Order: sequence, then C-alpha cells, then structure tokens
Amino acid sequence: MRNDLMNRKLLFGKVTGILAVLLVLFMAAGVAGEERTNSSGQWKYVLDEAGATITGYEEEPAEDLVFPSELDGYPVTGIGRWLSDDIYVTSVTIPDSVTSIGANAFAWYCTGLTSITIPDSVTSIGTSAFYYCDLTSVTIPAGVTRIGGNPFEGGPLTSIDVAANNPVYEQIDGVLFDKHQKTLVTYPHARTTNPYTIPEGVLRVGDMAFSNNAGLTSVIIPNGVTSIGDMAFWGCVNLDSVTLPDSVTRIGDMAFNECDKLTSVTIPDSVVSIGEEAFGWNSEVTIIVNEDSYAEQYAIENDIPYVFATE
Repeated sequence: MRNDLMNRKLLFGKVTGILAVLLVLFMAAGVAGEERTNSSGQWKYVLDEAGATITGYEEEPAEDLVFPSELDGYPVTGIGRWLSDDIYVTSVTIPDSVTSIGANAFAWYCTGLTSITIPDSVTSIGTSAFYYCDLTSVTIPAGVTRIGGNPFEGGPLTSIDVAANNPVYEQIDGVLFDKHQKTLVTYPHARTTNPYTIPEGVLRVGDMAFSNNAGLTSVIIPNGVTSIGDMAFWGCVNLDSVTLPDSVTRIGDMAFNECDKLTSVTIPDSVVSIGEEAFGWNSEVTIIVNEDSYAEQYAIENDIPYVFATE
C-alpha cells in the first residue's frame, strides 16, 4: 500500500503544470497574501477581505483534527490548498465559518479518514481536495456551487450524495452531474460498473471526471457528447478501448494519459482539437482515424501509432 501511494505521488507530480490554472481557481482567496502565525503559535494563515484561510500549522495536529472558527479575531473562512501531506488524521471537524476547501487541501494525509461532514456554509470544493482519503460516504451540501476536478479521487467511494436542494449539482445513481445533466462532473473512484453508459443528453465529460479509476474497463459515450475534459480518464489503468461518437469535437490535455491497457481509441472526423499528451504514457495505444482528418495529423505530429477506420 505504501509503495502504491508513493507511486501515485510520483504520477500526480507529473500533472502539476496542467492543473495549475484549475488549482488557482479553487484555492482559497488570499493565499497569495502574507502568511501569519496565530497568537497561540499553532496555525498559519493568510487574510483576505472575507477572513482567514488556514495554510498550515506549527505542531502536528492530533488524529482528531479540529479547525478553529477564528484566528486572532478573524473568522476562518478557508482551508488552503496543500495544507500538508505529512500528518495522519482519522476525523476532521470543519467549522460553519468555512466557505472554501482548497485544492488538494487534504491530499495524501487522510488515509484514515473514512467520513467527513462538509458544513452547509461551504460553497466551493477544490480539485483533488480529498485525494486518497478513505472516505466511504460523502454528501455535497446545498451551498456548494463550485467543485474542482475529482475532489474525491483515489478513495473507496462508490457513490456520491448531493443535498436535494443544491441548485447546481445532483447525483444520478451515485454519479455526480450538474443540475441540468449536461456535464458529468465526477464518477466515484471505486465504482466498478462495466460498461458504464454515460446518460443520453450529457454534453461534456468534465475535467478529471473518471481519473485514476482502476475498476473502469469499459465506457459507452453516447452521441451528443461534444467534449472530453482535461485528464478525464487519466490513470484509468484497466480501460482497454474507447469509441468516441461523431459529436465529439474536443479531447482535452492528458485525457487518456497513463491508461496502461488502452489499446485503441476511435476518433471521428468531428474532432478538431486534441490536447497535449492526450494519449501519453500509453505504449500500447493505437488510434483509429479517418484519412486526412485532424486526428491523423495529430497522430503524425505526436508519433502515435494509428490506422485508418474501415467502413
């Protein structure tokens, strides 16, 4: 298990540049400000107009991690990104003052964390916020209106719940979608439905939607889907083949990167944009293209094996 975690750390490090923009969007406001230490000497934080965002600590917190609701008279409104990857916690208490959970806030150090209550005050959850936490259940509260790429990646979740009165998100059979069911936001990491059929009407597979899902071997993408997001299937090591419908126009950066068993991807003429390293680190993959298509040119320029589709 430890070796697996270390390997995933190394893999995760490769995508730092790709995620930079996403992380900035979901990191707590004001992290770029001057970092302070509170009067007790325990918590590090930065200030913005809303309050304090916790960015670190001096003494390693206990396994029962309780965040304060204020620091030096300022309300704690954010938990910053990359809080730490060196501590082990089994429970986390987040005060009602917090509105933002930053990108990678709990990444790596919460392998003993099996459940968490996200307070109704939280409005945003950052990219990979609970990366490799052992959460077995989670509910997105009504107040959350912004979610970064796959905040629960790497854990044992098989289903994601959403408060019924959330105005932006909902779940369909445990899979997280936007309220209009146009974007598949997050497919639970440990779900093993094969093949998984994306519902009709979905237009976009979101950034990191399926990332790191080792149980996914087959996915059916319906006609109507136009965009495969950045890192959408990154690290799906047992996904073996993908056929994209004629409606797809864009394949994002690293969309199928490190899919070790992926042998073929059928790319239609409708695709006019393929991101960097979309099929990187896949030594066995061959893409199936039409002659004189954008996909053929992409394959030539990026030295990717390809064959022409047959009628």
